[in-house]
Amino acid sequence: MLLAFVLLASFGCLGGTEAMDFRRDIQPILSNHCFPCHGPDAAERKANLRLDRLDDLDGLPEGILIPEHPESSAIIHRVLSQDPAERMPPPDTHLELNSQQKKQLTQWVLEGAQWQPHWSFIPPSRPPLPEVHHADWVRNPIDAFVLHLLELQGLTPSPRAEPHTLARRLSLALTGLALDWDRLQEEDAGHPRRYEDWVEHCLASPHYGEAMALPWLDAARYADTHGYQNDGEREMWPWRDWVIHAFNQNMPYDQFTIEQLAGDLLPMPEVDQIIATGFNRNHRYNSEGGSIPQEVTTENVADRVETTCATWMGVTMQCARCHDHKYDPFSMEEYYGLFAIFHNITESGRAIRDGNSEPYIKAPNWHQQETLRTLHKAREEAQQRLDALHPSIERDLVTFSRWHQQDASQLNWMQDGLIHQRSFEGHLQGVDARTIEDQDPMPLPRWGKGIRGQGAVLDGQWKGSLGDIGRFTNQTPYTISIWFHPDSIQDGAIFSRIEDGVGGKGYQLTYDAGHFAYLFISQGYAGRMGIESLEPFTEKRWYHLTVTYDASMSARGLRLFIDGEPVACRITQNNDSNPGAVSSQPFRIGVSSMAEHLFGMLDELLIFDRVLKPREIHWLSEPSSLGTILSLESTQRSPRQKEVARALYLQNVSHGPVHQAVKGLAEAQSRLQAFVDDLPTVMIMQERDSPRPTHLLERGQYDRPLALVEPSLPKSIHPSKTDSRIDRLDLAHWLVAPHHPLTARVQVNRLWQQMFGKGLVSTSEDFGIQGEPPSHPELLDWLAVEFIESGWDIKHMLRLIAQSATYQQSSASSTHQRERDPENQWMGRGPSVRLHAFHIRDLWLQASAMLVTRHGGPPVYPYQPKDLWSELSRKTYPQSSGPDLYRRSIYTYFKRTINPPLMATFDASQRESCILKKETTNTPLQALALFNAPEVMEAAKALAQQSHWQHPHAPEGQIHYLYRHILLRNPSQKEIEGLLASYASYQTMPQATSKDLGVTVSNDPVEASTFPAFCTALCLFGLHETLSPR
Repeated sequence: MLLAFVLLASFGCLGGTEAMDFRRDIQPILSNHCFPCHGPDAAERKANLRLDRLDDLDGLPEGILIPEHPESSAIIHRVLSQDPAERMPPPDTHLELNSQQKKQLTQWVLEGAQWQPHWSFIPPSRPPLPEVHHADWVRNPIDAFVLHLLELQGLTPSPRAEPHTLARRLSLALTGLALDWDRLQEEDAGHPRRYEDWVEHCLASPHYGEAMALPWLDAARYADTHGYQNDGEREMWPWRDWVIHAFNQNMPYDQFTIEQLAGDLLPMPEVDQIIATGFNRNHRYNSEGGSIPQEVTTENVADRVETTCATWMGVTMQCARCHDHKYDPFSMEEYYGLFAIFHNITESGRAIRDGNSEPYIKAPNWHQQETLRTLHKAREEAQQRLDALHPSIERDLVTFSRWHQQDASQLNWMQDGLIHQRSFEGHLQGVDARTIEDQDPMPLPRWGKGIRGQGAVLDGQWKGSLGDIGRFTNQTPYTISIWFHPDSIQDGAIFSRIEDGVGGKGYQLTYDAGHFAYLFISQGYAGRMGIESLEPFTEKRWYHLTVTYDASMSARGLRLFIDGEPVACRITQNNDSNPGAVSSQPFRIGVSSMAEHLFGMLDELLIFDRVLKPREIHWLSEPSSLGTILSLESTQRSPRQKEVARALYLQNVSHGPVHQAVKGLAEAQSRLQAFVDDLPTVMIMQERDSPRPTHLLERGQYDRPLALVEPSLPKSIHPSKTDSRIDRLDLAHWLVAPHHPLTARVQVNRLWQQMFGKGLVSTSEDFGIQGEPPSHPELLDWLAVEFIESGWDIKHMLRLIAQSATYQQSSASSTHQRERDPENQWMGRGPSVRLHAFHIRDLWLQASAMLVTRHGGPPVYPYQPKDLWSELSRKTYPQSSGPDLYRRSIYTYFKRTINPPLMATFDASQRESCILKKETTNTPLQALALFNAPEVMEAAKALAQQSHWQHPHAPEGQIHYLYRHILLRNPSQKEIEGLLASYASYQTMPQATSKDLGVTVSNDPVEASTFPAFCTALCLFGLHETLSPR
């Protein structure tokens, strides 16, 4: 009773105050002050007391919380205690409650301690439209929710913005560019276009997709380099173009989600759906020599988990990597269940320093795909023309065989790409297409009976050197084939060009216990590719061995053929990433500095500087000589010998229809191959054949595994009904399930943020307990349900927002509005949002008619300070020229460690990690950029010249021209008078008649006659009204 008296005396009569709302009043107190010790994190939980789940009060220790009886509840007693030893939270945590918070907790218990789960973890349902007093203001349901809260706050909506102001605001929000002044005037004058038509015009613009893609690229941490110290180049722009195209096509958001998270897992996926999975390959990727592949892979997977959860669910899942989340209901097990889903792709854990790392694919755009189809068709038709000549070829082949069986060795056979040939016919000389430097005479081996004629005997005595041949690095394609006859199955080198030691480099093919193994080293232990045959080959016979490498810097680019057929291999090492150099050692057979001497015989060495096709390798594996094959009757030849004879004839025919058909096929193949070789690639997601084990990681460290975990979805958010092993496709479908509580809310909030500058949930990156509650919860839920029921139609939602009276309000505010609602939380006025850094530059170029609006393609390199790259990195900035200097900023090359400086100055994200809300600052550097950046200077100069051409002797006309093209409005009378006074003052200066003002822009002088307009344009470009549309 004493405690009750103290409560009433301290706080007054609680019964007369406003009723407590758990989500609004109590949950923030518990979350900020109690959850660190009594929340979801079991490892940090004290006294086995959990206060984040108060739905089951019976589960609490006796006396902790007794509804309607704060005087008997231990939680209230401890909060109010004056004894530091028992007061909660303890003083040393510095989380003490203030008197208002204590009063709220006490009143909540007195009112019955009603608990509610966090609002964002409850599936949204469509609320009824609220009743409002001024229903005539309501244009669509959005306005009803907004007006209802405005009226409760005693506020009224602002008037509708001026048409041109509204048109500019709308166009910049939806396309990142302004509407054209002349078109706007024509429509206003002759054929008035209603505001709804402006909305449709913007949504149908190809620039819409570019504007919508920009915040998505920030979320996806898209860049053109890997990051980290090396920050090497990568090629991900085909994924960027896919995003732009998807927005322009108004791809439903559920499909947009599924294709980016799991397009490769769809039944018979198309190329575009596989390209879409590049979303989760945009993360940073470490290519440093000392990096540990397992650690890199762990960081990559963690990035995918955290980015996916933040982008689609707006939750801080990264907090559960080391322990149970301290605030939200995510356990460490749930984190690693998601981790296991993303842990199963075929990546090596090491990035290629410059280039894409596996897995990746060729990524033709839609035009290139059409060209590919045309080229494939041309090759097929060329093949058909050759096939149609089969009877003629068979007849001619008989004559050809008879004429050339004696001189077959002189015929053209497999010469394409052949750079070295050694037949070992009692000497080591051979055919070399590449010049070999003079070298000392090499000791000869013993000779024996080879597969054809003589062969080299390997007896452990011969040094095996063939000199400076086979000069290959990890960036050059090649094929090496040789015949081998083992004397035993002991370890030994078949051929090699390799150095020993930690920093050694080179390659070798070895034979050990019947298994063939190939190793390529570009950089000691930090750059190796290796494969080994799964099955042993233990017979003491001749084997035809072929190794091919496609220059991909991956062990998956190595292939081993035995007797003309590819053999199954396991990857033994695969951590190559940096360009290597040619080994300083000579090419050796039977010997290696990293393997034992081989005992047996070798014959017929061929080295090519290209990857042979499987059928060509099949031909080379024929043991009979060409002369022997030609001497046989057709009926006596084996199937492979028939193929060799036919190929030999086709490679040597020099006239007639067959020659023309062969030539036509070769040209068609060459055109196709050249086109394919030039196609861009893009990194993608690709599942492993067998699941990779995933463990809980102590403190999130890669080298401290705990218990095994299986792929799973967070049950705390939305239970999954899948019984089979969970994969990325299951995750994607789970995210866009109609009853998922977060996905739709998060996305419509982001669309609201794009249009208003701030989301209904201001912490758009955190919908969890530590995030801000929605300013308009019923509106958010109504929009989320509408989004789902519209078929996840993004344009439909933007149309709703843009056509609302709420969006169309003037952004001007009265003193009363600023005092009552300084942050415009209640939406009593229209938005005034600082443009994205990329759009600021685009607006300058558009206003001056300099903007090049070509869509898509590789990144470009606009102006930036000279030598910036060379001083800070190992690269030189390859500045673009011509039209590429003036393309939209979304196509600018984005280097993570040296962001485009103009964009960085105006708060562009660094793209190091997922960014869901842009920052806005005002700094002196921005002011300097507004008067010095080459783009703004050139744009001002061009616009000044245009205004002067249009109004050569009319300063007022020039002023109107500049205002209309930059601000999409006419100047006020006050603005005209002030600028005319400045123009007149300039005319009295000696410089006004000077031929050379001494002012240059990009080495081009500004003419004296256009200088006032040039200065006016510069000033207008830097106005708040320009950068933050009203």
